[in-house]
Amino acid sequence: MSPSWPVTSRPQEVTQDLIDTLVHLGGYPHPLFHPTPEQQADGVSAPLMGQGVLLLAGGLAEQTGELGDVIALVGLSDVRFRAMVRAGARLRLVMDLIGTSAAPSGKRRSEYRWTVLDDHDSVVLEATATMLRAPEQETL
Repeated sequence: MSPSWPVTSRPQEVTQDLIDTLVHLGGYPHPLFHPTPEQQADGVSAPLMGQGVLLLAGGLAEQTGELGDVIALVGLSDVRFRAMVRAGARLRLVMDLIGTSAAPSGKRRSEYRWTVLDDHDSVVLEATATMLRAPEQETL
């Protein structure tokens, strides 16, 4: 049965531990991601970098259960970061199928519009994701 598009993921809470881990593993040197002790005393903490929002969006897309025949993410385009994300935000993905076409290999290429919303329904990220999908199963 085909899904009714768009589909919406479950929410994912962004924690400061997640942000700090991604900053560390990604090696981000920018001062925005390393508040001084004085800033920390004033309650300032590092935000989630845009690439981290994209990482979460990819996981949320898979968690919708609608990408079971996807082989690989082959491209991201029209990426727009609309708002900063801080710890405590709950993000969810609204994913809409834009279209599907045949790939030269016999597989299919599908484009999806990703819109990440926070718990206030503010748009955090917009992007177009292109996925390589298995050939469509023939029905008898």
